[in-house]
This record gives sequence, C-alpha cells and structure tokens, in this order.
Amino acid sequence: QKRYVVYKQYLPSLNINNSIIPNVPICCSFIYLGKDYTFDCDNNEIKKTISKKLNNMLQITDKLKIRPQDKIKIVTQYIHSQLSFHIKLYDFPLTWIENTLDAACFKFIRKWLKLPISACLTEVFVLNRAKCGFGQNSFKSLAKKLKLIKRNAIRNSGSNDIREIWINTQNKSVNSDCLLISLKM
Repeated sequence: QKRYVVYKQYLPSLNINNSIIPNVPICCSFIYLGKDYTFDCDNNEIKKTISKKLNNMLQITDKLKIRPQDKIKIVTQYIHSQLSFHIKLYDFPLTWIENTLDAACFKFIRKWLKLPISACLTEVFVLNRAKCGFGQNSFKSLAKKLKLIKRNAIRNSGSNDIREIWINTQNKSVNSDCLLISLKM
C-alpha cells in the first residue's frame, strides 16, 4: 500500500469461498514455489541461509580423511549442485557471490592444498587444465552460466507470454542477451 509516497506493508483480509486466506506478518517472508519472498525483496534471509549451508558443507568436507583432490571434487560436483538451484532462482549480485560463496570455498581449498595467502587461487581454479589450472567452475562462473541458460530458455520458450517477458527485461540483461544473440543459441 502506498501512503505519502512510501510503500508500506499492511495486513489485508482476503477471502475465497468464505475461507480467510492467512496473511504474512509484517517484516516476515513466505515461500511460494520454492522461492522465498519478502516485502523488501532484498534476499538477505536467503543469503544467510545459503552462506550457512555452504559453510556447513565445507566444514564437513574438511573433516573427511581423504586427499585434497577428492575434497575439491566434492566441492565442484556435490556442493555446487546443492546450491545451484538457489543461485539460479534468485538474482544475487555477482560481487556477493564472489565475496561470500567463492571466498568461503577458496579459503578451504587454500587450506587443503597448503597454499600461501598470496597464491592466485581464483585464477588458477578456473584456468584450463592444459594451462596448468584446475579447470573448475567457481560459484561466480556457475552463476553466469545459469543466468545465460535461464535467459536462453525464456527467449526460446514456446509461449508468447514468456517471450514477451524476455523482450521486456532485455534492458536488465544486456550482456547475457548480447552473448545469446551473437552465439545464435
């Protein structure tokens, strides 16, 4: 509800077939189709949840008595797949992903490989194996790929309404849409 040029959350009374639909308490969130919605649309709660989940999985992986290569494999194959749904569903800023999710992963990988703090792990991790890198995806590169896949699915949808969403949101996704058009996906 808009009052005095400011949007305020309020508790409406909604009825369907004489049944009251429960409302969401002020400053609380609700989940619809797996996505968490808040009035502020800031995703702070889900960011905390994802960060906590990642740290828990990394700590469990750290305690395993296996080779560092196997721990990195767990990170890239299991942990990435566990968090990719949330990364695809929410529009997190890439800087948050890099500074929070990637930083947590690289902290543990640096510990497992006994690398000094000055090692350029972020570059070596994504560098091709032919060029002496790990050839793995960071959360940042994974987020970019997932966004590109999502934009491609919207663009090539069989529904005219979905394709209209792609047209209406082109100004927000200029980089990924230019890449899609140039690749003719």
